[in-house]
Amino acid sequence: MRPRASDLTFSVDRRRAARSLALALLWFLLFAPIAPMADSSAEGAADPQAPGTPPGSTIDVVIRDGMLTLDARDAPLAEVIRRIGEVGGFETVIAGDLSTPVTHSFAGVPVKDGIERLVGDITRVVIYAPSAGEAPPPLKELRLYAVAAPDVGDRGPGVSASVDPDILAELEDPDVGIRIEAVRKLSRLNGAVVVDALAGVLRSDEDSRVRARAATALGGFADERAVPALETAVGDETQSVRIQALRALGRVGGDRATRILGEVLLGGSDVTQRAVAAWGLGRDGGEAARSMLTAAAADPSSMVSSAASRALNNLPRSE
Repeated sequence: MRPRASDLTFSVDRRRAARSLALALLWFLLFAPIAPMADSSAEGAADPQAPGTPPGSTIDVVIRDGMLTLDARDAPLAEVIRRIGEVGGFETVIAGDLSTPVTHSFAGVPVKDGIERLVGDITRVVIYAPSAGEAPPPLKELRLYAVAAPDVGDRGPGVSASVDPDILAELEDPDVGIRIEAVRKLSRLNGAVVVDALAGVLRSDEDSRVRARAATALGGFADERAVPALETAVGDETQSVRIQALRALGRVGGDRATRILGEVLLGGSDVTQRAVAAWGLGRDGGEAARSMLTAAAADPSSMVSSAASRALNNLPRSE
């Protein structure tokens, strides 16, 4: 039986329709605009699964117009604080263990208030950036001190194992005299919080008098945690700070301090600093210090050679 003309026409039409549909689909795939993917790194927001977040934890941070929105679940407190700092554009300094997982969720609160909710009674110092009448002023730095102060030891009368948060706050006072007095108060205390706070002052205070006092205070602690800040201060722009940092390194001692003092003594260009470095090495008593001082005793500079010779005489005689 031969197919009817109407059947042939219907078959051709179906083939044409299928071909047209295929061409339309191909055109769509090649030329249709592709919708952009959502950008999770948009300003003021943090990726909840960013690197550093432990498996099973989430940290979602949004800061807009000084207001903080947070959704943190089973995340280490230190990581939550660091993420807030990243999004808010301020530095975070954490001393001690803040690895305890926390779960917090709130929306639209001032950044400082949100941080206070998170850290509770942990000692903190909040530093604000200069502002042109902004309310509240933008944060510049947040320091958290989650360190238990060790036993007081024999630092002398008037020593306390705890640090009054008001003293730490005074370190950021606009009045230079108040900051210097705060350094003096800290120099009579003890513990990791004190050393860390003084090191922060030495690194960042804008006034050289305050930095010099902080370096002197750090020299009163037999604590090698002070050495990195003192090493940086050896290159300070102000001579008085450099000198006090070298003196402090001599008092603190240790292998790293000896190396720094030796580099200044044998390779420095300022004879006063080199002489102070010789004095510091004279307190060491080790063979490395003795070797450096012996070399410096023949230095062309009479100031350096005299200081090195006196320091050698102060060293215990080798048997």
